[in-house]
Amino acid sequence: MIIKRKEFIDIKQTYSSEFCDEFEGVYKGKTYTIKKYKDESAFDEALYRYKKIYSYGIYTPVLRFKDKKQLILVFEKISGDNVASLLSKGDIEDKIFEKLFTFYRYARANQIELNYLPENFIFDGKRLYYVSLDLFPQNKDLNLENYGLEFWIMSKKGYEHLIKLGYEVDKKRILNSGETNKKIVLLSLHNW
Repeated sequence: MIIKRKEFIDIKQTYSSEFCDEFEGVYKGKTYTIKKYKDESAFDEALYRYKKIYSYGIYTPVLRFKDKKQLILVFEKISGDNVASLLSKGDIEDKIFEKLFTFYRYARANQIELNYLPENFIFDGKRLYYVSLDLFPQNKDLNLENYGLEFWIMSKKGYEHLIKLGYEVDKKRILNSGETNKKIVLLSLHNW
């Protein structure tokens, strides 16, 4: 695949939607995420959202190349563990929640919401990255505390979501509703 006179090799398609096709490709020994948009408005919207997220101080993969003619954005590939994968193996570490709440504070200050589902975040051992370009107006019903956190712990919803994503999870880890509510409150209090 040639993008801005740069030849990307070992191209593998990783995702497809009505708006874009996503690939992994290698350029000069480094792996990148390549997003090829299906129309100009989807390309422009993705670029707009990236600039917003980046400007708000939320760690996200850096945009390295853009090709308006081919409607392609090329991002750094973040190596690390997807948070959904981490949760499927055990509880999320406190340091990851601290980083998540930092993103949440930045989002609230800028009157937006992120897509707080755990598969949209990668932890590389030091930093948490938001790897989606989903961005929504501020919404008290769909924010981290009232919606997202339930998917970051082994609540019934969290368990069902991981199963739907194809992860194998020990059913004995599911928290009852009282334990779920207590954990959400404690996480919120501890991280504010």
